[in-house]
Amino acid sequence: MKKLAILVSVFVLFGIFGVALASAATIAVDLAHGENDKYLAGDVIDRDTNETLAHGIVNTITDVNWAYFGDPAAADVLGIPHLGNKITADGLKGVDMLIIGQPSSPFEPDEIQAIAEWFKQGGKVLWIAGDSDYGNSGVQVQETVNLLLDMLGIGHLRIDLCSVEDPTSNAGRGYRVVAIVDPDPNTPDRDMIVQGFKNGGKVLYHGPGVVAYVDDNGNWHTLVDENIPENVYRIVKTTKDGTIVENNDPPANAYMAGDTGEVPKLRHCQF
Repeated sequence: MKKLAILVSVFVLFGIFGVALASAATIAVDLAHGENDKYLAGDVIDRDTNETLAHGIVNTITDVNWAYFGDPAAADVLGIPHLGNKITADGLKGVDMLIIGQPSSPFEPDEIQAIAEWFKQGGKVLWIAGDSDYGNSGVQVQETVNLLLDMLGIGHLRIDLCSVEDPTSNAGRGYRVVAIVDPDPNTPDRDMIVQGFKNGGKVLYHGPGVVAYVDDNGNWHTLVDENIPENVYRIVKTTKDGTIVENNDPPANAYMAGDTGEVPKLRHCQF
């Protein structure tokens, strides 16, 4: 099997990574396209002991302002402001960071235009989360994300139609990948990213997907050491035993099942 540096990601982060989200910054979460609000406000509970393992994101990260797009009826449960039933230019006014986490339904043209114009103002962070090709909805999420990325026209990164497992560094199963935060040496603010990590920078991924890129001619490419586009930085890697896996059709465009190597998981792209 070919040894290569495989790029893997549960999410894709676009924007200016060095922008510090200062106190009073506003983070908007998209819940209008089939995303799950689990753990946004609710606690993480151990199913065996009923013990609270962690509090929801909104209740944990309290030095920013949270808001959301989606069903207005969820406002009371989430406890954060509602910005609209869908993403609009007016709703994005004052938003510093937009999180789109594993969308499964398509974005309307006016939503895409609003996101693109907002992002191109500069000083904004757009966080887009994809998925692996596992399960009934995995490929649908991948295709939704890739269409969004293509229509936004702000980069060439794509989610490839496969996933990655690690047989040696995992939380009990190969698909529960325990990866290592190890940014490329030229990553902006690298020292800040790796500062203060616990457990050697280990982070847990569950069924992570794989990130590739598409060139100007529409050709798909792996993100290996000698093949990194300008202003793209690999942030998180599996061990050398990370392995590409195919769960559902269609097959991947850039990677091949059985390929192994260090798997950078979180991608950051700066514009």
